[in-house]
Amino acid sequence: MRSETRRLTEGAMASGIYAVLLLLSYYTPFGVVTTLLLPVPFVVYAARHRIGDVVVMAAVCTLLTVLLTGVASLFLPLWSSLTGGTMGVVYRQRREAYWAFSAGMIATLVSFLLFLVVMNFLFSVNLLTEMRRLMEESLQMSQSLLQRVGLEAPENPLLAQLPDMFVALFPFLLFFSAATASLLVHWLGGTILRRLGTPVPRLPAFHTWRFPRLLLYLYLPVLLYMFVPAESRWAPLEPVLMNLQPAFEVLFVLQGLSFIFFLTEIGKWPKSVRIIAVVGLFLPPFSLLFSLAFSILGIVDVGFPLRERLRSS
Repeated sequence: MRSETRRLTEGAMASGIYAVLLLLSYYTPFGVVTTLLLPVPFVVYAARHRIGDVVVMAAVCTLLTVLLTGVASLFLPLWSSLTGGTMGVVYRQRREAYWAFSAGMIATLVSFLLFLVVMNFLFSVNLLTEMRRLMEESLQMSQSLLQRVGLEAPENPLLAQLPDMFVALFPFLLFFSAATASLLVHWLGGTILRRLGTPVPRLPAFHTWRFPRLLLYLYLPVLLYMFVPAESRWAPLEPVLMNLQPAFEVLFVLQGLSFIFFLTEIGKWPKSVRIIAVVGLFLPPFSLLFSLAFSILGIVDVGFPLRERLRSS
């Protein structure tokens, strides 16, 4: 009886936290952050209870979503319950943190692809086409707003190509978003579970991250192909390489940033070096310079045993 009461109480609390995060996502400026946190209540609940209980919680949260924000938001409980529930189940099985992160990323991809299929087949809505149209309208509104205040809109051909680039790079953007969301949910969900006394494995410290050398061998053909003249390229291969190239670049930038963290660790450098590296990576106009430098550093770190030599010296 006591365990049943505890299960219901924790389920109600988790559903309530989901509802609060949902309202914050829709009606406050914090929506960008709070939306990413929606799977966290499912992670915590699934790590401490049975799968059947998680299904009941998912049904309750789906009903709350419809009542609070409407039917158009049904993707949110689908994504939150699938991603958070999957990660929580992996935690219960005491797997390594890498498995939980990977499972969360795959669940996010699956949930979004399911949403795309449902919207297309049941409601005849192509979300990619709609997002492209919204981007075009936003660009047109920006240009008209500048004209109204007496300013001339800059002639930039890249702006006109932005909607098409978004559609072409959508697989990469989806993969990157899924990885980012899974990493954030793993960190916050794991932190909460440890506070509640549930053991959850941690990802390796960032300064120890090192991708296998195979990554460099996979990247080399892609890099060489980019030097082929555009008119000589094989058209069906273009969308694949267009998404692979930024994916590789992100991985090498992460590797380079990890190497900087490694240097601060073994050299006992001040923590401010790490802060400067991270802030510079996202702060214009330094972001381009930092990302290029970290990418080169990451390639060198993957290809050569710099860390071993530094440790031995």
